[in-house]
Formats: sequence, C-alpha cells, structure tokens
Amino acid sequence: MPAHSGMAGGGLADPALALCWLLGKLCWNKGPIPVGGLYEGVKPVTEAERAIYRALPGDESTLRRDLEVLSGVSLAFETGKNFYEQTWRRPAVTLIALEASSISQASNQVLPKAEAIISCRIVPDQDPARVTQALSEFLRQPLPWGVQVSVTEMGAPVKWWKTNPDGPAFQAAVESLHEGFGVRPVPIGCGGTIGFIEPLEEMLGGAPALLFGIEDPASNAHAPNESLHRGDWHKLTRSMVRFLERMREVSPRSKK
Repeated sequence: MPAHSGMAGGGLADPALALCWLLGKLCWNKGPIPVGGLYEGVKPVTEAERAIYRALPGDESTLRRDLEVLSGVSLAFETGKNFYEQTWRRPAVTLIALEASSISQASNQVLPKAEAIISCRIVPDQDPARVTQALSEFLRQPLPWGVQVSVTEMGAPVKWWKTNPDGPAFQAAVESLHEGFGVRPVPIGCGGTIGFIEPLEEMLGGAPALLFGIEDPASNAHAPNESLHRGDWHKLTRSMVRFLERMREVSPRSKK
C-alpha cells in the first residue's frame, strides 16, 4: 500500500523511480537501442533501397513541422540513417503507457507499484519470438533497491510484413490513384504492421495485398481528433472506382 512520503520518502524503495530508471536504459542517442539481441535477424537495407528512400519527398524541416517537433529537440534516428529507413526498416521501442498514480488525485506518497506498456517494432527478417525474448530479458534485469519486476506479454507478437509493389494489380492501383488525385503516387513503407494481412494473403491463395494509406499530417492518426480530409476522401472514392474497373480487366476470370 502507499506510504506517506514525508515519513517514508528516502527510506523506502520507490517502485515508480525504479521503473523510470529501467525505462531510461532503453534510451539511445543517435545509435542502436541498447538491448542485446534486439537486432538479430534484421535484413540489411540495400543501397538501391536506400537511394529510393532518399529520393522520396520530405526533408527534415518538413518532418519537424508535420510532426510538431519543438525547437531544440532533435529527431531520434541513428547516425547515417534516413528518416524513412529508420521508421520503416529499423527496430524501435516505444513507451506507449506509463502509470503510477493519477496526477489529478496525486498525494504525497511513496507508491507501491508502477506499470508501463512497451511496443517494439519487428522488421524483416526478424523472428518475433526472439525479439520478445530479448526485450523481456532486458526488462528483467536487477532494479534499484531490489524492486521486483514482472514482464507480461499483452498478446502474441505480430510478424513483420513486406511486399513487392510490382505486377498488374499494383500498376492498376498506381494509374487509378494518379487519375483520382492528379499526382502520380509512389510506394512507401510504414513502421506499423497490420497483423491479419499476411494470413489473409495466404487464405486468398497468394493474392497481392494493396494498402491505400490515405491521410495527411493533419489526420492525427491514433491521436485526438483523428480525421480524414473530405477532399482526399472524394479523390480516393474516384480512384477506387477506376481501380475496380481496371482490376476487372486484369482479372484472370475476365480472360477466360
């Protein structure tokens, strides 16, 4: 149970501080995350892929503006890595929740426990089970004052997914989006994986999965007031009409 900080503070182990100490060891400064085994199996980015990333629109000033990075705060990618390479092809550990006490109802207490939720990006060609093991072993290291720590998986880890944006279906998508938006699209990556994509591909006999990420920096994905620009929605609708018509033409059934 909580203890009065005026009576026990400084003499009683502080689990909240111990957890912050542990989480702070996950920090990196222009280098890899200091977790042994976390990069095991990571597929190297080829020079051809790196050239594609560097040719994509968006410089650091644009990224800082779109992501609302405060002046004086640096971006976190590793030295020598492009932002797209860092966020699409490199592991990342994110602290997505931290709880010890309610700020609005806080009192002068030494808290008995603290909790956190950590997310870890898994990239090609990593083994999700091995990544989970490496991170769990790191988090179970001895804490200050001998504070106890337990690590619980929130669910089964999701395997990475990557596709080759070639073939008639992708070409039909490119042409349709070009007509709908008036600008020729480029294939991009994303550091977040949707777990059901690969099983769905397999269920459909290897049919290619096309993901249309229609949003803009103001969409606030996974944040308050998440939205979609109405003009983009209309353009996407027109694009999908053209895409379905093109797919009817390239479908194997239409050639029988």
